[in-house]
Amino acid sequence: FNEKYPFVYQFASRKNLDQALTTQADLLSNFNRKIVNKYKAGLGIKYLEIYLEDTSMSSNIWNFSYKNSGKKIESKSFIDFIKSQTNKDISWFENEYLETNKKVDYTIKKITKIKDSLEVSILNKRHFTTPIQLYGIKNKEIKFTKWLTGIDSISKITIPKDGFDKLSLNYESLLPEFNLRNNWKNVDKKLFNRP
Repeated sequence: FNEKYPFVYQFASRKNLDQALTTQADLLSNFNRKIVNKYKAGLGIKYLEIYLEDTSMSSNIWNFSYKNSGKKIESKSFIDFIKSQTNKDISWFENEYLETNKKVDYTIKKITKIKDSLEVSILNKRHFTTPIQLYGIKNKEIKFTKWLTGIDSISKITIPKDGFDKLSLNYESLLPEFNLRNNWKNVDKKLFNRP
């Protein structure tokens, strides 16, 4: 069932049918109210859990629900609770993922070899600043991962050059990204740049 989340969300976002998760129920289209917002929320929670690494969202949801059982609360209280469980910045989730229908789209613009390292230029094509993982791949095996945060337009990062021949953003398709086809670059220049 969870494998349908990205598919449904991709369909809605590419048709520009998705709405912000904080949109009031009476302002949502039937399509969003019945289908898309549930999938978008599920993807967001799943991605947030992967990004936070040190916390379990299912136990956080259970603890928050148990603690606030029978009380009238606002969604902001849940976000504040999640913030209290981690040291990582989740303002991107609160301010952009929940509040807007912006789409996420990153691409690897350029790779430059510098002695024993690589300088990688990453472009944020949609100006939705969310954390994204950079992967080093060799023979379809993950050899390197690094979380990248704060990329609002274009950013250059330097990584060690060892053990991989391709770089990929969002290799495991964990982030609900608008275009997954532009996330690859070969470390060595080749005629075709697709895996």
